[in-house]
Amino acid sequence: MNLFILLFNSINSEKHKILSKEVIGFFIILMILLMLVYFILINGIITINESVILLSVFAISLYIYKKYFYSDEGIVMNQTHISGLRIFSLLTFGLVFLLLGTKIFLDSSINIAKSFGVSDYVIGLSITAIGSSLPELASSIESARKKHFDFIIGNILGSNIFNIAIVISIVGILDNNLSEALSIAYINRDMIMMLITMLGFYIIIKNYNQYITKILCLVLLFSFMFYQFNLYGISI
Repeated sequence: MNLFILLFNSINSEKHKILSKEVIGFFIILMILLMLVYFILINGIITINESVILLSVFAISLYIYKKYFYSDEGIVMNQTHISGLRIFSLLTFGLVFLLLGTKIFLDSSINIAKSFGVSDYVIGLSITAIGSSLPELASSIESARKKHFDFIIGNILGSNIFNIAIVISIVGILDNNLSEALSIAYINRDMIMMLITMLGFYIIIKNYNQYITKILCLVLLFSFMFYQFNLYGISI
């Protein structure tokens, strides 16, 4: 999540910082999933049954969100007509190059990291996480340029909800005991980092003071750097 810190200054330019029901609903879903996945991973593994539970909670949360939090009021439809063929072509073109670029980046980075004896878990928390988040960063930068600030917030919240609910569940289904049990110390450390980041993100998009916002952005940025140094055992 920390990859998007530099975009928050753009979010801060909005005049109104009262969070909508939709944003609050997404925050609630994210909190519920974070707590659930913590208890699921407390023993270092995830089973098929736990994956099903996680997916079920996710589906129920979406239903509740749709019923009680979602509203189509204030949605402005784009009147510019774009052909379906053009949209499909652009999506296909972008997806192909996204997959190719991600594969090249990750394969190269993982090979380099393994040559230095870095564990798969650390690679996943650093190189893989950054590499897989670069497309989201690119789309968020473009959204900031076009002043679509709500898209940035939704992109950050939505990607994390998807990763927690869908990706972890799929991992549990394909490899129901993982390849190796995770350390509870690692899980506690990473969950604390996620909670701190989410709290900082919430304060940033809710805050009215631009100076406090910039300070929090720097705090989150440096906390991410410190976290990465800690992963690789680098003393600062």
